[in-house]
Amino acid sequence: MSRTLSPEEIAALHAHIRRSEFPHLQPLLGAFLGGYIKRILPDVNFKYQFGGLRRFLELYAPELVRWRGRRGLDDVYEIFTGGNDSDIASLDPWQEIQPEPLLEFWTLASNPSVPGCFGYISSTGKLYFGTDHPKPKDDMRIFQKLSVGDYKSIGKEFLETNRLTNDSELAAILTQEHFNTLWVLALKRGGLLRQWEIFRMNEVIRIFEERLVGVGVDPQKAEYWGSILKSSRAIRINKEKSEFTEHAKLPRSVASSMESIERQTARLAVERMSDDELRKINIPLHVVIELLPELQKHRG
Repeated sequence: MSRTLSPEEIAALHAHIRRSEFPHLQPLLGAFLGGYIKRILPDVNFKYQFGGLRRFLELYAPELVRWRGRRGLDDVYEIFTGGNDSDIASLDPWQEIQPEPLLEFWTLASNPSVPGCFGYISSTGKLYFGTDHPKPKDDMRIFQKLSVGDYKSIGKEFLETNRLTNDSELAAILTQEHFNTLWVLALKRGGLLRQWEIFRMNEVIRIFEERLVGVGVDPQKAEYWGSILKSSRAIRINKEKSEFTEHAKLPRSVASSMESIERQTARLAVERMSDDELRKINIPLHVVIELLPELQKHRG
């Protein structure tokens, strides 16, 4: 479903980008840049209405924002100043996390497949995320985001808390390298998925707060960041539900035409893979949860 910005929306977008609160001259990860823009254009869906954030910016802000390359799994953008291009490797790899709910914050903190770590500078009280574990800034203390191993530990705690340690299927799943998909499906069959999601959320926030305290952050300040992380998760869940519903309404031909080359390639590759190869794919947890209703529908 395509969309065109009105002249008023374009003017607001440009004004927002130019405002002093926007981190000028600071390379931005696409996740954060998209979050900033969504503050003034909350009903905009970059993926389904414009084909992605990069295409959106090419259409409506080519004179203000330029794409600089990739850093890890994300695109990197820079506010255009008219200067000479510089090597992407020389750009600041640390992205400041604003002290307010941001849908990408939950993903950065909770998804092990997004590479990177967090950094905190006590003198300024600022929190940062660095892709691919960059060199720390001056006076910065580094702490690690959740890993696959952390999630397995959370899974074991979930089994113990709910007196499920004798469930051989769930216990066995946690020993596998790529366990997410099987774990969620098994919990769904046992009617435990909602309990797991609540438990997982609380543990992710608890661990995040503990690691902040571990690098010298005051416990009350750490709890404050934990509350922001929790609010960011709520935004993330609502966004994913909205996108899933919106995409489901699109005619198949339209939805197909909006697929990126990467998605088309991945879809065709999956069709050619063996069952054994498919089992090795590490599918993000939220995607599995979204697809469960469809799987049940097809199984009748």
